[in-house]
Amino acid sequence: MVKGPEDVTKVTGSFLGVAFETWIVILLGAAVALAASATMLAASAAYGSPRRFRFVGSEVRRLYREQASAAALRLGISRWLAVGAVVALAVAVGLTWLETPDETALPSRVLVVDSTGVRACGELLPSTAPGRLSILETGNTTATEVSVSDVKALGVIAACPGDK
Repeated sequence: MVKGPEDVTKVTGSFLGVAFETWIVILLGAAVALAASATMLAASAAYGSPRRFRFVGSEVRRLYREQASAAALRLGISRWLAVGAVVALAVAVGLTWLETPDETALPSRVLVVDSTGVRACGELLPSTAPGRLSILETGNTTATEVSVSDVKALGVIAACPGDK
């Protein structure tokens, strides 16, 4: 599933000196205004507006032609406004998808506890021998080997105690 941020302030960048988050708000407002205008024009074209007139044959035919032309014009404008609303919405959504920086994952650490307490804490590495865990602790250049049979608890944490 593709999803943008739930907080528009996380969108970064600018265009023409205006922040993208401001553009998103402007585009969403424009999309709503265009869609409402398109709906009102289409409704006006469909239903017309009541007016008083004389029920004389020539008057009725003239009003019918005028109203048909006006309705066709309103429907044409309504279509373009609807397209504009969809385009504005698509650009706003696209900005939220494309201009949001990826969340940087925190490096996870493995905490290994044996019967004497914390045995090792650091980055889990591929093991060199079956039945053993290799943990590269912060500040060390060689991994600490721990036998799986000695492990009482194993957990993934964001940072080891003592990491800065």
